[in-house]
Amino acid sequence: MQVKLIRFIVLLLERITAHFVSIHLRPWKFSKHVLKSDYDSYGKYQSEWCILLQGPIITKNSFTLQTILLYRYVYPNAKIILSTWKDEAKKLDKNKLNDLKVDVLLNTKPDYVGISNINLQLVSTIAGINFASDQGVKYVLKTRTDQRVCKSLDFLGHMRNLQTNFPSSNDKMDNRLIVASTNSFKSRLYGVTDMYMFGSISDMKLFWQIPTEQKSETLHEVKTDPVYFISNKQAEGYLVSHFFNSIDFSPSWSVENSHYFLSQFFCIVDKEQLDLFWLKYERFIESFSFLRKNDAKNWERFEFADWLKAYIMYRKIE
Repeated sequence: MQVKLIRFIVLLLERITAHFVSIHLRPWKFSKHVLKSDYDSYGKYQSEWCILLQGPIITKNSFTLQTILLYRYVYPNAKIILSTWKDEAKKLDKNKLNDLKVDVLLNTKPDYVGISNINLQLVSTIAGINFASDQGVKYVLKTRTDQRVCKSLDFLGHMRNLQTNFPSSNDKMDNRLIVASTNSFKSRLYGVTDMYMFGSISDMKLFWQIPTEQKSETLHEVKTDPVYFISNKQAEGYLVSHFFNSIDFSPSWSVENSHYFLSQFFCIVDKEQLDLFWLKYERFIESFSFLRKNDAKNWERFEFADWLKAYIMYRKIE
């Protein structure tokens, strides 16, 4: 009955949209049965490996807690840090988190949250990275409380394999940073997503340990062309502009220079490789181009194949 209903709905949507439609089901909750039948457990990753979840607690369908339960099963010995806010404490199942051996950081929110809440992300992320560093962590995956890696995959090992097989040739970093293709767009010069990032602890500090954004009394000119989104130094642009300074990189604001930058300091992992699910915005439709037909070209994602092309091109030049 359930399959017949889904088929009916899908066929109806296909007729309405003139597109092929498929259904991707992800479980709300992870029981022992679901975990043991669908996921492997990787005990070799010890406390020098860390998964950092930052942001507010998502209580709908116990999303954040269920994500942590999944990650703890997959990585029983790795460190898991939840960096959130003091006013989120009432939402926490402290006994459950203690049983799952999760380190919980309750931070004080900054007075000024910044454009697109950039200071909220900075404060909670820096607190988590510094705590991890103090605990002797060597590798950190920074993700969000409203996102989940759903694929049955050793994703920590996958990130590290990318670093090993594509070693960084610059003298500013120990390894390149691995970022997801979510919100990485071809049309956005130097577009580095800040949602999902894996790196060595020193490199993560290099990217994230920067001052919070200060409130400005004067409005500066904002470029509306999405190509120059990063140049506005807002949201992700604030992070990337500081990273330019940290690695002594001078952008020329060209496609070629952008590709060079990404090929030298980063690597892209496609969100489909991880089945990275984001419980936000239009989560029901995973194609940006369908939602934004008038400017679909601006929303094509910069993916691993694009990054690999740039990597090969600029490796030959060097």
